[in-house]
Amino acid sequence: MSIVSISAKQTIEVINRHGDAMGTKDPDIIVRDYAEDAIVLTNLSDKPAKGHEEIKALIEECFQIEILFNDESPTDIIHQEADGEYGLHVFKKGEDEVFGSETYVVRNNKIVFESAYIEYKGQK
Repeated sequence: MSIVSISAKQTIEVINRHGDAMGTKDPDIIVRDYAEDAIVLTNLSDKPAKGHEEIKALIEECFQIEILFNDESPTDIIHQEADGEYGLHVFKKGEDEVFGSETYVVRNNKIVFESAYIEYKGQK
C-alpha cells in the first residue's frame, strides 16, 4: 500500500475520532483507529504494544485504571496541533485527576505510531 500524504487538519480529525472511540470504552472499536502494524509507547506499560492484538490488550489493561475513564469528570483538551502526519494532543480530566500528553503519526487515515505520557491521581 502506498502512503497517502495527509494534512494537519486530517491528522487532527483522526486524533479527535480516536478520542470519540475511547469514549465508547470498546477495545474493538478503539483498535480500528490503528494501522495493523501500529506501535504504541506509554508510561502505563513496561513494553511497547505492537499490532492490533497487543494494542487491544493494552487498552483493556488501561480500562482497569478507573480514574482514566471516569465519566464524572469531563476530558478537557489543553492543546492540540499537527504538522502534516504528526500530531500532539494534551488533555486533562478534573482539576488534578489526570494529565496526558500524546503524540501521533497518522498515515492513510490510521494511527501508525502513538506515544502517551499520562499522570493520574493515585498513580504508583
